[in-house]
Amino acid sequence: MPDDKRYEYCKNIWTSIMRWALIGLLLLLVSCRSDSDGQSLDDAGQGGATPASIDVRASATMTSRSVPIGTEATHDATRTGTPDAAERESTTVSTIGLTGQSTSVPSSQSVSTPTRTPTAGSTPEPTSTPEPQPTATATPEPTATATPEPEKPLVEVVQWTLTQSTFDDRVIYVIGELTNSGTGDAEQVDIVVSAVDPAGVVIASTDAVAILPLVRAGAKSPFKATFQEITPDQIGDVQFDVRYQPSSDVSDVVMTYALDLSVTSVEWAVDHLAGEVQNNGDEAVEVVIVIVVGYDAVGTLVGIETVLAETERLEPGLTATFFADLYEYVEPPTLVEAHAYAFVVR
Repeated sequence: MPDDKRYEYCKNIWTSIMRWALIGLLLLLVSCRSDSDGQSLDDAGQGGATPASIDVRASATMTSRSVPIGTEATHDATRTGTPDAAERESTTVSTIGLTGQSTSVPSSQSVSTPTRTPTAGSTPEPTSTPEPQPTATATPEPTATATPEPEKPLVEVVQWTLTQSTFDDRVIYVIGELTNSGTGDAEQVDIVVSAVDPAGVVIASTDAVAILPLVRAGAKSPFKATFQEITPDQIGDVQFDVRYQPSSDVSDVVMTYALDLSVTSVEWAVDHLAGEVQNNGDEAVEVVIVIVVGYDAVGTLVGIETVLAETERLEPGLTATFFADLYEYVEPPTLVEAHAYAFVVR
């Protein structure tokens, strides 16, 4: 054990011994005085003298310093002259009165109280207050405006008939009818007509055009194609490839046509065709063309004839006649339809 600690240890033991020795001596002194005072009172009572008051107090004050055994002092109080923390730790004043009881009164000397170091704990996080969310308002989607699709024509062959020339048995006519079932008008309608033998082999091809220059949506137009150097028994079938342009895609030309004409009368005889045409438009027209289509009783095509009106210029509201000799028919058709158009020079 180091000398400082051995010195402190011995000093503590000696202090404790002296403290208890003093306490014992004081208790013995108080006891002896109490017995002596009692004997004096007895003697006084026997002698008839009763004192008015007897005030016997015995007190002793002792200041003791106690250091717990085993506590190591950091400084030598004797050598430094400064009381260490262990010596300042506890100081008591004992007061002994007539009752013989000892009361421990804390002195004014400060007592060192160890400071508690706060334990680091988890700091409660502030409660998050949910922010009010804005009510989702459904944004009305813009109404889709349907873009109108461009009008498109749809031109197809709806019927056709083979006829043989009465002048040359090696000339065959294919007469037919086109219908525009689309939503737009069609122009520049061309047809590639192919004759196919019974084995499915194409033996002849020719071109034809719709006789009306404009086939309106929902309207129809006749056409006529001619094959030469073949006979009807060589043809097993006829195929058509129709080509056309929408009217919106056709550029303007110097010469345009007018359709505001009507055939007011028509006569189809075995040997001639005659009738009258009227201009229903607002401007004069030239080169008036009349197309006459004949059908039998069940609606099958039997003939198509094209005739020029007998006038060079037809003013608005006026009429003109037309006439043509016929050589290809044995009998006239049962039903007749007539169309007319003319050209306008601008």
